[in-house]
Amino acid sequence: MGVLTILISWSVYLFYICPTIYWRDSAEFVTTGYTLAVPHPAGSPTYSLIAKLFTFIPAGSIAFRVNLVSAFFGAFSVYLLYRVTGALILKIWPGEDQRLSQYSSFASAMLYLFSATFWRFSEVAEVYTQQVFWLLLVIFLLLQAEEGEAERGKYLTLAALFYGLSAGTHAVMAFYLPAILLYLFFLDKRWL
Repeated sequence: MGVLTILISWSVYLFYICPTIYWRDSAEFVTTGYTLAVPHPAGSPTYSLIAKLFTFIPAGSIAFRVNLVSAFFGAFSVYLLYRVTGALILKIWPGEDQRLSQYSSFASAMLYLFSATFWRFSEVAEVYTQQVFWLLLVIFLLLQAEEGEAERGKYLTLAALFYGLSAGTHAVMAFYLPAILLYLFFLDKRWL
């Protein structure tokens, strides 16, 4: 069902993607993705570096290629929401039916896919879908770290790495740090 989530979201975002520059910050992010310049503060270096990689795709204009960044991270954000929701449902209700958990998490992912704000940001050059992707990836890795003592170090190290990358996408990620540290405190005090 996870692959279906990616296919549906990628198809929808690709079908409705903006073929050129959109208004507001879109022109700035297309330019910084192509030239590796610095956008308005806080800079978004992770976004610019990843957008630069997308400019090498041999399809459409530069603006279309940079808009693909948002569609790509939007689709995988919907997938990660599916995975995180499924893990949380099974954590809250351990005896829950696996299929019911999958259907519930699929429904929540589809609701998020078609939400007006996230859909709009998944079609244009903006940092928000990438920021949501990194946040959901960090949450997913923290949930995986809870599962077993043997693999905990690996998952926490990856969560720290991706949190660092997320801070280079959008400065709002700094506001999530206290919650992550509190989670780690309750998970295992020695990791702090």
